[in-house]
Amino acid sequence: MSPLFRRLLLTTVFITGAAVLIFEVGAMRLLAPYYGSSLTVVSSVLSIILLALSLGYYFGGRLADRAPHLSLLMLIIGSAGILMLGLLYTALSVLPTLAPALGQSTGPLIISALIFFLPACLLGADSPFVSKILAHGTDNEGAVVGTVFFLSTIGSIVGSLAAGFYLIPTLGLSTTLALTGLVLVVWSMSVLCFSAFKNQDLRIRTIVLAGTLVCIALLITIISIKTPPHSRGQLIYQQDGLYSQLTVFEEEFRGTTYRFLKNDSNYSSAIIPGSDEIAFPYAALALTYPDMVADASSYLVLGGGAFTIPRHVHLDNPTITIDSVELEPYLLPLAEQYFELPTSTLLHNLTIDARVFLEQATTTYDVIFSDVMNSGQYIPPHLLTVEFFQSLKKALAPGGVAYLNYIGSLDTHDTSMTGSLIKTLTAVFPNYALVPITSTTDKKLQNIMIVVRHDGYPIRFADTTRIKNRLYSYDYAINDHLMTIPSETLVDEVVFTDNRPGMEPLLAKQFRLHN
Repeated sequence: MSPLFRRLLLTTVFITGAAVLIFEVGAMRLLAPYYGSSLTVVSSVLSIILLALSLGYYFGGRLADRAPHLSLLMLIIGSAGILMLGLLYTALSVLPTLAPALGQSTGPLIISALIFFLPACLLGADSPFVSKILAHGTDNEGAVVGTVFFLSTIGSIVGSLAAGFYLIPTLGLSTTLALTGLVLVVWSMSVLCFSAFKNQDLRIRTIVLAGTLVCIALLITIISIKTPPHSRGQLIYQQDGLYSQLTVFEEEFRGTTYRFLKNDSNYSSAIIPGSDEIAFPYAALALTYPDMVADASSYLVLGGGAFTIPRHVHLDNPTITIDSVELEPYLLPLAEQYFELPTSTLLHNLTIDARVFLEQATTTYDVIFSDVMNSGQYIPPHLLTVEFFQSLKKALAPGGVAYLNYIGSLDTHDTSMTGSLIKTLTAVFPNYALVPITSTTDKKLQNIMIVVRHDGYPIRFADTTRIKNRLYSYDYAINDHLMTIPSETLVDEVVFTDNRPGMEPLLAKQFRLHN
Protein backbone atom coordinates (compact mmCIF):
# COMPACT_ATOMS: atom_id res chain seq x y z
CA MET A 1 0.00 0.00 0.00
CA SER A 2 1.29 3.43 -0.93
CA PRO A 3 2.23 5.88 1.83
CA LEU A 4 -0.59 8.18 0.67
CA PHE A 5 -3.30 5.57 1.20
CA ARG A 6 -1.74 4.59 4.48
CA ARG A 7 -2.01 8.20 5.67
CA LEU A 8 -5.60 8.43 4.45
CA LEU A 9 -6.58 5.33 6.42
CA LEU A 10 -4.82 6.48 9.58
CA THR A 11 -6.46 9.91 9.23
CA THR A 12 -9.80 8.13 8.92
CA VAL A 13 -9.15 6.35 12.21
CA PHE A 14 -8.34 9.69 13.87
CA ILE A 15 -11.53 11.30 12.50
CA THR A 16 -13.82 8.46 13.58
CA GLY A 17 -12.23 8.41 17.04
CA ALA A 18 -12.90 12.14 17.36
CA ALA A 19 -16.48 11.73 16.09
CA VAL A 20 -17.30 9.05 18.69
CA LEU A 21 -16.30 11.31 21.57
CA ILE A 22 -18.07 14.32 20.09
CA PHE A 23 -21.20 12.16 19.92
CA GLU A 24 -20.63 11.05 23.52
CA VAL A 25 -20.19 14.56 24.92
CA GLY A 26 -23.07 15.76 22.75
CA ALA A 27 -25.33 12.97 23.98
CA MET A 28 -24.93 14.09 27.59
CA ARG A 29 -25.70 17.68 26.66
CA LEU A 30 -28.64 16.64 24.46
CA LEU A 31 -30.25 14.81 27.39
CA ALA A 32 -29.46 17.45 30.03
CA PRO A 33 -32.42 19.80 29.29
CA TYR A 34 -34.80 16.90 29.95
CA TYR A 35 -33.04 14.82 32.60
CA GLY A 36 -30.37 17.09 34.09
CA SER A 37 -26.73 16.06 34.41
CA SER A 38 -27.21 13.23 36.87
CA LEU A 39 -25.21 10.03 37.16
CA THR A 40 -28.11 8.28 35.44
CA VAL A 41 -27.52 10.34 32.30
CA VAL A 42 -23.74 9.90 32.37
CA SER A 43 -23.97 6.15 33.02
CA SER A 44 -26.61 5.68 30.31
CA VAL A 45 -24.61 7.48 27.64
CA LEU A 46 -21.32 5.78 28.52
CA SER A 47 -22.93 2.34 28.63
CA ILE A 48 -24.66 2.71 25.26
CA ILE A 49 -21.57 4.12 23.51
CA LEU A 50 -19.28 1.43 24.95
CA LEU A 51 -21.73 -1.35 24.07
CA ALA A 52 -22.05 0.01 20.53
CA LEU A 53 -18.27 0.26 20.10
CA SER A 54 -17.67 -3.23 21.45
CA LEU A 55 -20.19 -4.73 19.01
CA GLY A 56 -18.71 -2.60 16.23
CA TYR A 57 -15.24 -3.94 17.00
CA TYR A 58 -16.48 -7.52 17.08
CA PHE A 59 -18.62 -7.58 13.94
CA GLY A 60 -16.34 -5.14 12.12
CA GLY A 61 -13.42 -7.48 12.67
CA ARG A 62 -15.35 -10.47 11.37
CA LEU A 63 -16.53 -8.51 8.32
CA ALA A 64 -13.00 -7.29 7.65
CA ASP A 65 -11.76 -10.89 7.53
CA ARG A 66 -14.33 -11.69 4.85
CA ALA A 67 -14.17 -8.51 2.76
CA PRO A 68 -11.24 -6.25 3.68
CA HIS A 69 -12.10 -3.60 1.09
CA LEU A 70 -11.54 0.11 1.56
CA SER A 71 -14.72 0.90 -0.38
CA LEU A 72 -16.83 -1.12 2.08
CA LEU A 73 -15.23 0.64 5.04
CA MET A 74 -15.95 4.07 3.56
CA LEU A 75 -19.57 3.12 2.95
CA ILE A 76 -19.87 2.02 6.58
CA ILE A 77 -18.43 5.35 7.81
CA GLY A 78 -20.64 7.32 5.43
CA SER A 79 -23.68 5.39 6.64
CA ALA A 80 -22.75 6.26 10.24
CA GLY A 81 -22.70 9.95 9.33
CA ILE A 82 -26.07 9.78 7.53
CA LEU A 83 -27.61 7.88 10.44
CA MET A 84 -26.30 10.42 12.94
CA LEU A 85 -27.76 13.28 10.95
CA GLY A 86 -31.14 11.61 10.49
CA LEU A 87 -31.40 10.56 14.13
CA LEU A 88 -30.29 14.01 15.31
CA TYR A 89 -33.02 15.71 13.31
CA THR A 90 -35.56 13.19 14.63
CA ALA A 91 -34.36 13.76 18.19
CA LEU A 92 -34.69 17.54 17.92
CA SER A 93 -38.28 17.04 16.76
CA VAL A 94 -39.53 14.39 19.20
CA LEU A 95 -37.46 14.77 22.38
CA PRO A 96 -39.64 17.50 23.95
CA THR A 97 -42.57 15.05 23.87
CA LEU A 98 -40.76 11.72 24.17
CA ALA A 99 -38.38 12.49 27.04
CA PRO A 100 -41.02 13.25 29.73
CA ALA A 101 -43.06 10.20 28.69
CA LEU A 102 -40.14 7.79 29.16
CA GLY A 103 -39.46 8.74 32.77
CA GLN A 104 -36.42 9.82 34.73
CA SER A 105 -34.87 6.41 35.32
CA THR A 106 -35.12 4.64 31.96
CA GLY A 107 -35.48 7.65 29.67
CA PRO A 108 -31.76 8.49 29.32
CA LEU A 109 -30.89 4.87 28.54
CA ILE A 110 -33.63 4.43 25.94
CA ILE A 111 -32.99 7.73 24.19
CA SER A 112 -29.22 7.16 24.14
CA ALA A 113 -29.81 3.78 22.53
CA LEU A 114 -32.25 5.15 19.94
CA ILE A 115 -30.06 8.06 18.86
CA PHE A 116 -26.43 7.07 19.33
CA PHE A 117 -26.20 3.27 19.31
CA LEU A 118 -26.21 2.58 15.56
CA PRO A 119 -23.83 5.40 14.50
CA ALA A 120 -21.34 4.47 17.26
CA CYS A 121 -21.61 0.78 16.37
CA LEU A 122 -20.78 1.48 12.72
CA LEU A 123 -17.87 3.71 13.69
CA GLY A 124 -16.54 0.93 15.93
CA ALA A 125 -15.95 -1.18 12.80
CA ASP A 126 -13.33 1.30 11.58
CA SER A 127 -10.37 0.21 13.72
CA PRO A 128 -10.45 -3.54 12.95
CA PHE A 129 -11.06 -2.78 9.25
CA VAL A 130 -8.10 -0.41 9.00
CA SER A 131 -5.90 -2.80 10.99
CA LYS A 132 -6.78 -5.63 8.62
CA ILE A 133 -6.14 -3.57 5.47
CA LEU A 134 -2.86 -2.07 6.68
CA ALA A 135 -1.52 -5.36 8.07
CA HIS A 136 -2.16 -7.25 4.82
CA GLY A 137 1.07 -8.74 3.52
CA THR A 138 3.19 -7.52 6.46
CA ASP A 139 4.77 -9.27 9.40
CA ASN A 140 4.30 -6.39 11.87
CA GLU A 141 0.61 -6.80 12.71
CA GLY A 142 1.17 -5.82 16.33
CA ALA A 143 2.70 -2.48 15.38
CA VAL A 144 -0.12 -1.81 12.92
CA VAL A 145 -2.83 -2.53 15.49
CA GLY A 146 -1.02 -0.43 18.10
CA THR A 147 -0.75 2.51 15.70
CA VAL A 148 -4.41 2.27 14.74
CA PHE A 149 -5.67 2.26 18.32
CA PHE A 150 -3.16 4.96 19.29
CA LEU A 151 -4.51 7.32 16.62
CA SER A 152 -8.11 6.39 17.41
CA THR A 153 -7.57 7.23 21.07
CA ILE A 154 -5.75 10.48 20.25
CA GLY A 155 -8.67 11.39 17.99
CA SER A 156 -11.06 10.68 20.85
CA ILE A 157 -9.10 12.97 23.16
CA VAL A 158 -9.09 15.76 20.58
CA GLY A 159 -12.80 15.26 19.92
CA SER A 160 -13.65 15.37 23.61
CA LEU A 161 -11.64 18.54 24.25
CA ALA A 162 -12.86 20.23 21.07
CA ALA A 163 -16.51 19.47 21.87
CA GLY A 164 -16.34 20.64 25.48
CA PHE A 165 -14.06 23.65 25.16
CA TYR A 166 -14.91 25.05 21.75
CA LEU A 167 -17.42 23.40 19.42
CA ILE A 168 -20.54 23.14 21.61
CA PRO A 169 -20.06 26.47 23.47
CA THR A 170 -19.27 28.29 20.20
CA LEU A 171 -21.38 26.59 17.54
CA GLY A 172 -24.12 25.08 19.68
CA LEU A 173 -25.04 21.44 20.23
CA SER A 174 -27.14 20.70 17.15
CA THR A 175 -24.67 22.44 14.82
CA THR A 176 -21.73 20.54 16.35
CA LEU A 177 -23.39 17.14 16.01
CA ALA A 178 -24.70 17.91 12.51
CA LEU A 179 -21.32 19.09 11.24
CA THR A 180 -19.65 16.00 12.74
CA GLY A 181 -22.03 13.76 10.81
CA LEU A 182 -21.45 15.80 7.66
CA VAL A 183 -17.66 15.53 8.01
CA LEU A 184 -17.94 11.75 8.27
CA VAL A 185 -19.97 11.57 5.06
CA VAL A 186 -17.84 14.03 3.07
CA TRP A 187 -14.54 12.47 4.20
CA SER A 188 -15.58 8.87 3.56
CA MET A 189 -17.06 9.62 0.12
CA SER A 190 -13.99 11.67 -0.83
CA VAL A 191 -11.66 8.82 0.10
CA LEU A 192 -13.90 6.35 -1.73
CA CYS A 193 -13.81 8.35 -4.98
CA PHE A 194 -10.12 9.19 -4.69
CA SER A 195 -9.22 5.54 -4.11
CA ALA A 196 -11.27 4.44 -7.12
CA PHE A 197 -9.68 7.17 -9.25
CA LYS A 198 -6.14 6.16 -8.25
CA ASN A 199 -6.94 2.53 -9.02
CA GLN A 200 -8.41 3.60 -12.37
CA ASP A 201 -11.75 2.11 -11.28
CA LEU A 202 -13.83 5.28 -10.80
CA ARG A 203 -17.26 4.62 -12.24
CA ILE A 204 -20.34 6.76 -12.74
CA ARG A 205 -22.31 4.78 -10.16
CA THR A 206 -19.61 5.44 -7.53
CA ILE A 207 -19.73 9.17 -8.24
CA VAL A 208 -23.54 9.18 -8.16
CA LEU A 209 -23.61 7.24 -4.88
CA ALA A 210 -21.04 9.47 -3.21
CA GLY A 211 -22.69 12.64 -4.50
CA THR A 212 -26.12 11.49 -3.37
CA LEU A 213 -24.93 10.70 0.15
CA VAL A 214 -23.11 14.02 0.44
CA CYS A 215 -26.17 15.94 -0.80
CA ILE A 216 -28.45 14.12 1.63
CA ALA A 217 -26.03 14.79 4.47
CA LEU A 218 -25.75 18.46 3.53
CA LEU A 219 -29.53 18.83 3.32
CA ILE A 220 -30.13 17.22 6.74
CA THR A 221 -27.32 19.32 8.22
CA ILE A 222 -28.93 22.54 6.99
CA ILE A 223 -32.37 21.46 8.22
CA SER A 224 -30.99 20.45 11.65
CA ILE A 225 -29.14 23.73 12.07
CA LYS A 226 -32.13 25.78 10.90
CA THR A 227 -34.65 23.90 13.07
CA PRO A 228 -35.80 26.41 15.72
CA PRO A 229 -35.03 25.32 19.29
CA HIS A 230 -37.93 24.04 21.33
CA SER A 231 -39.06 26.40 24.06
CA ARG A 232 -42.10 27.42 25.99
CA GLY A 233 -43.48 30.89 25.36
CA GLN A 234 -41.62 33.40 23.24
CA LEU A 235 -37.99 32.39 22.78
CA ILE A 236 -35.54 35.25 23.30
CA TYR A 237 -32.18 33.50 23.53
CA GLN A 238 -30.78 29.99 23.53
CA GLN A 239 -27.14 28.95 23.69
CA ASP A 240 -25.03 26.09 24.99
CA GLY A 241 -22.82 27.34 27.78
CA LEU A 242 -19.83 25.56 29.24
CA TYR A 243 -21.94 23.66 31.75
CA SER A 244 -25.54 23.68 30.56
CA GLN A 245 -27.95 24.77 27.88
CA LEU A 246 -29.19 28.29 28.60
CA THR A 247 -32.63 29.42 27.42
CA VAL A 248 -34.31 32.78 27.96
CA PHE A 249 -38.00 33.06 27.11
CA GLU A 250 -41.08 35.08 28.03
CA GLU A 251 -44.48 33.74 28.94
CA GLU A 252 -47.67 35.37 30.15
CA PHE A 253 -49.54 34.26 33.28
CA ARG A 254 -52.81 35.89 34.32
CA GLY A 255 -52.09 39.05 32.36
CA THR A 256 -48.48 39.49 33.53
CA THR A 257 -45.45 38.78 31.32
CA TYR A 258 -42.58 36.96 33.02
CA ARG A 259 -39.08 36.45 31.65
CA PHE A 260 -37.51 33.12 32.58
CA LEU A 261 -34.04 31.61 32.52
CA LYS A 262 -34.05 27.86 31.96
CA ASN A 263 -30.78 26.18 32.86
CA ASP A 264 -30.95 22.71 31.28
CA SER A 265 -34.09 21.24 32.89
CA ASN A 266 -34.19 23.76 35.72
CA TYR A 267 -36.25 26.97 35.62
CA SER A 268 -33.69 28.78 37.69
CA SER A 269 -34.64 32.48 37.59
CA ALA A 270 -37.35 34.88 36.50
CA ILE A 271 -38.22 38.57 36.51
CA ILE A 272 -41.17 40.74 35.58
CA PRO A 273 -39.59 42.99 32.93
CA GLY A 274 -39.59 46.64 33.97
CA SER A 275 -40.52 45.80 37.57
CA ASP A 276 -38.59 45.15 40.78
CA GLU A 277 -41.29 42.74 41.96
CA ILE A 278 -39.96 39.27 42.87
CA ALA A 279 -41.16 36.61 40.43
CA PHE A 280 -40.36 33.36 42.27
CA PRO A 281 -41.63 33.27 45.87
CA TYR A 282 -38.58 31.52 47.35
CA ALA A 283 -36.46 34.50 46.31
CA ALA A 284 -38.44 36.72 48.68
CA LEU A 285 -36.53 35.22 51.62
CA ALA A 286 -33.39 36.87 50.28
CA LEU A 287 -34.75 40.16 51.64
CA THR A 288 -35.73 38.90 55.12
CA TYR A 289 -32.21 38.98 56.60
CA PRO A 290 -32.82 42.26 58.56
CA ASP A 291 -35.24 40.29 60.76
CA MET A 292 -32.25 38.36 62.15
CA VAL A 293 -29.07 40.29 61.29
CA ALA A 294 -29.01 43.94 62.25
CA ASP A 295 -26.92 46.28 60.06
CA ALA A 296 -25.68 43.55 57.69
CA SER A 297 -22.95 44.91 55.41
CA SER A 298 -21.85 41.87 53.39
CA TYR A 299 -23.92 39.43 51.35
CA LEU A 300 -22.77 36.30 49.48
CA VAL A 301 -24.84 34.63 46.75
CA LEU A 302 -23.79 31.12 45.73
CA GLY A 303 -25.20 30.29 42.30
CA GLY A 304 -25.87 33.39 40.26
CA GLY A 305 -28.39 32.06 37.74
CA ALA A 306 -29.84 35.19 36.16
CA PHE A 307 -28.48 37.17 39.16
CA THR A 308 -31.99 38.02 40.32
CA ILE A 309 -31.05 37.60 44.01
CA PRO A 310 -28.18 40.13 43.80
CA ARG A 311 -30.48 42.42 41.80
CA HIS A 312 -33.30 42.36 44.36
CA VAL A 313 -30.96 42.69 47.35
CA HIS A 314 -29.19 45.64 45.72
CA LEU A 315 -32.47 47.37 44.84
CA ASP A 316 -33.67 46.83 48.42
CA ASN A 317 -30.40 47.95 50.04
CA PRO A 318 -28.00 49.84 47.69
CA THR A 319 -25.35 50.14 50.43
CA ILE A 320 -24.67 46.44 51.04
CA THR A 321 -21.69 44.72 49.38
CA ILE A 322 -22.81 41.67 47.36
CA ASP A 323 -20.45 38.98 46.10
CA SER A 324 -21.89 36.44 43.65
CA VAL A 325 -20.27 33.11 42.81
CA GLU A 326 -21.30 31.55 39.50
CA LEU A 327 -19.37 28.86 37.63
CA GLU A 328 -21.06 29.41 34.23
CA PRO A 329 -19.32 32.40 32.58
CA TYR A 330 -22.12 32.92 30.06
CA LEU A 331 -24.66 33.88 32.73
CA LEU A 332 -23.43 37.30 33.83
CA PRO A 333 -23.72 38.84 30.33
CA LEU A 334 -27.19 37.27 30.05
CA ALA A 335 -28.23 38.79 33.37
CA GLU A 336 -27.02 42.22 32.30
CA GLN A 337 -28.71 42.04 28.89
CA TYR A 338 -31.99 40.28 29.65
CA PHE A 339 -32.58 40.37 33.44
CA GLU A 340 -31.95 44.02 34.26
CA LEU A 341 -28.96 43.46 36.54
CA PRO A 342 -27.79 46.94 37.57
CA THR A 343 -24.21 48.12 37.39
CA SER A 344 -22.64 48.99 40.74
CA THR A 345 -19.22 48.94 42.37
CA LEU A 346 -20.83 47.02 45.27
CA LEU A 347 -21.84 44.12 43.00
CA HIS A 348 -19.07 41.62 42.30
CA ASN A 349 -19.10 38.29 40.46
CA LEU A 350 -16.56 35.50 40.73
CA THR A 351 -16.48 32.77 38.10
CA ILE A 352 -15.55 29.81 40.27
CA ASP A 353 -17.11 26.71 41.80
CA ALA A 354 -19.02 27.51 45.00
CA ARG A 355 -17.22 24.84 47.05
CA VAL A 356 -13.80 26.00 45.87
CA PHE A 357 -14.69 29.59 46.68
CA LEU A 358 -15.83 28.76 50.20
CA GLU A 359 -12.74 26.72 50.95
CA GLN A 360 -10.50 29.55 49.73
CA ALA A 361 -12.49 32.36 51.37
CA THR A 362 -10.51 34.57 53.72
CA THR A 363 -13.42 36.77 54.79
CA THR A 364 -16.83 36.15 56.32
CA TYR A 365 -20.30 37.30 55.30
CA ASP A 366 -23.25 38.46 57.36
CA VAL A 367 -25.69 36.79 54.97
CA ILE A 368 -25.25 33.86 52.57
CA PHE A 369 -27.89 32.84 50.04
CA SER A 370 -27.14 29.48 48.43
CA ASP A 371 -28.99 28.49 45.26
CA VAL A 372 -26.66 25.73 44.04
CA MET A 373 -28.86 22.67 44.62
CA ASN A 374 -30.03 23.06 41.03
CA SER A 375 -33.31 21.12 40.79
CA GLY A 376 -35.33 18.22 42.08
CA GLN A 377 -33.57 15.93 39.63
CA TYR A 378 -29.91 16.68 40.24
CA ILE A 379 -27.71 18.27 42.89
CA PRO A 380 -23.93 18.60 42.48
CA PRO A 381 -22.74 15.96 44.99
CA HIS A 382 -19.90 18.05 46.41
CA LEU A 383 -22.37 20.82 47.35
CA LEU A 384 -24.42 18.67 49.71
CA THR A 385 -21.95 17.05 52.07
CA VAL A 386 -20.82 17.65 55.65
CA GLU A 387 -17.59 19.08 54.28
CA PHE A 388 -19.50 21.60 52.13
CA PHE A 389 -21.56 22.79 55.09
CA GLN A 390 -18.40 23.09 57.18
CA SER A 391 -16.92 25.38 54.50
CA LEU A 392 -20.17 27.34 54.42
CA LYS A 393 -20.07 27.79 58.20
CA LYS A 394 -16.48 28.99 58.03
CA ALA A 395 -17.52 31.73 55.58
CA LEU A 396 -20.54 32.80 57.68
CA ALA A 397 -20.02 35.56 60.26
CA PRO A 398 -20.57 34.52 63.91
CA GLY A 399 -23.96 36.25 64.03
CA GLY A 400 -24.81 35.54 60.42
CA VAL A 401 -27.71 33.79 58.72
CA ALA A 402 -27.70 31.56 55.63
CA TYR A 403 -30.52 30.59 53.28
CA LEU A 404 -30.37 27.42 51.20
CA ASN A 405 -32.84 26.81 48.39
CA TYR A 406 -33.74 23.14 48.05
CA ILE A 407 -36.33 21.50 45.80
CA GLY A 408 -37.63 18.46 47.59
CA SER A 409 -40.44 16.72 49.43
CA LEU A 410 -41.41 16.95 53.10
CA ASP A 411 -41.87 13.18 53.12
CA THR A 412 -39.18 11.77 55.44
CA HIS A 413 -40.68 8.29 55.66
CA ASP A 414 -38.05 5.55 55.31
CA THR A 415 -34.62 6.67 54.09
CA SER A 416 -35.38 9.91 52.23
CA MET A 417 -33.58 12.67 50.39
CA THR A 418 -34.95 15.46 52.60
CA GLY A 419 -34.36 13.57 55.84
CA SER A 420 -30.78 12.77 54.85
CA LEU A 421 -30.16 16.36 53.83
CA ILE A 422 -31.39 17.63 57.21
CA LYS A 423 -29.35 15.03 59.10
CA THR A 424 -26.25 16.08 57.14
CA LEU A 425 -26.94 19.78 57.64
CA THR A 426 -27.60 19.56 61.38
CA ALA A 427 -24.26 17.81 61.89
CA VAL A 428 -22.81 21.27 61.17
CA PHE A 429 -25.72 23.70 61.73
CA PRO A 430 -27.88 22.44 64.62
CA ASN A 431 -29.81 25.74 64.62
CA TYR A 432 -32.03 25.57 61.54
CA ALA A 433 -35.62 25.95 60.30
CA LEU A 434 -37.46 25.02 57.14
CA VAL A 435 -39.77 27.30 55.18
CA PRO A 436 -41.76 25.18 52.71
CA ILE A 437 -42.89 27.69 50.12
CA THR A 438 -46.03 25.90 48.90
CA SER A 439 -47.33 24.04 51.96
CA THR A 440 -46.22 22.56 55.26
CA THR A 441 -48.29 19.44 54.64
CA ASP A 442 -48.02 18.80 50.89
CA LYS A 443 -45.62 15.93 50.10
CA LYS A 444 -45.13 16.92 46.46
CA LEU A 445 -41.87 18.49 45.29
CA GLN A 446 -41.66 22.16 46.20
CA ASN A 447 -39.13 24.85 47.01
CA ILE A 448 -38.07 24.40 50.62
CA MET A 449 -35.96 27.21 52.01
CA ILE A 450 -33.56 26.05 54.71
CA VAL A 451 -32.57 28.82 57.12
CA VAL A 452 -29.54 28.35 59.40
CA ARG A 453 -27.85 30.55 61.95
CA HIS A 454 -24.23 30.44 63.00
CA ASP A 455 -25.22 31.28 66.59
CA GLY A 456 -27.91 29.91 68.90
CA TYR A 457 -30.44 32.70 68.60
CA PRO A 458 -33.94 31.58 67.56
CA ILE A 459 -34.82 31.61 63.87
CA ARG A 460 -37.85 33.84 63.82
CA PHE A 461 -39.05 36.44 61.35
CA ALA A 462 -40.90 39.63 62.12
CA ASP A 463 -44.64 39.09 62.43
CA THR A 464 -45.19 41.49 59.53
CA THR A 465 -42.86 39.61 57.15
CA ARG A 466 -44.97 37.90 54.51
CA ILE A 467 -44.56 35.96 51.28
CA LYS A 468 -46.61 37.80 48.68
CA ASN A 469 -46.35 36.53 45.14
CA ARG A 470 -48.41 37.26 42.06
CA LEU A 471 -47.25 34.28 39.97
CA TYR A 472 -48.43 31.69 42.52
CA SER A 473 -51.06 33.85 44.27
CA TYR A 474 -49.33 33.45 47.65
CA ASP A 475 -49.93 35.76 50.60
CA TYR A 476 -49.00 34.40 54.03
CA ALA A 477 -46.82 35.16 57.03
CA ILE A 478 -43.46 33.37 56.81
CA ASN A 479 -43.68 32.39 60.49
CA ASP A 480 -46.77 30.33 59.65
CA HIS A 481 -44.58 28.10 57.44
CA LEU A 482 -41.63 27.73 59.82
CA MET A 483 -40.99 24.12 60.81
CA THR A 484 -38.31 21.59 61.78
CA ILE A 485 -38.11 17.82 61.47
CA PRO A 486 -37.90 15.91 64.78
CA SER A 487 -34.43 14.45 65.23
CA GLU A 488 -35.82 11.10 66.38
CA THR A 489 -37.29 10.58 62.90
CA LEU A 490 -33.86 10.95 61.30
CA VAL A 491 -32.18 7.95 62.91
CA ASP A 492 -32.19 5.86 59.72
CA GLU A 493 -31.25 8.69 57.39
CA VAL A 494 -27.90 9.00 55.59
CA VAL A 495 -25.18 11.54 56.32
CA PHE A 496 -23.63 12.71 53.05
CA THR A 497 -19.84 13.05 53.00
CA ASP A 498 -17.31 13.62 50.23
CA ASN A 499 -16.29 9.99 50.53
CA ARG A 500 -19.88 8.68 50.49
CA PRO A 501 -22.25 11.24 48.91
CA GLY A 502 -25.08 8.81 48.14
CA MET A 503 -27.70 11.37 47.16
CA GLU A 504 -28.28 10.19 43.57
CA PRO A 505 -30.53 7.18 44.38
CA LEU A 506 -32.42 9.20 47.00
CA LEU A 507 -33.04 12.02 44.53
CA ALA A 508 -34.30 9.53 41.94
CA LYS A 509 -36.56 7.90 44.53
CA GLN A 510 -37.94 11.27 45.67
CA PHE A 511 -38.59 12.44 42.12
CA ARG A 512 -40.33 9.17 41.24
CA LEU A 513 -42.59 9.20 44.30
CA HIS A 514 -43.44 12.87 44.68
CA ASN A 515 -43.10 14.68 41.35
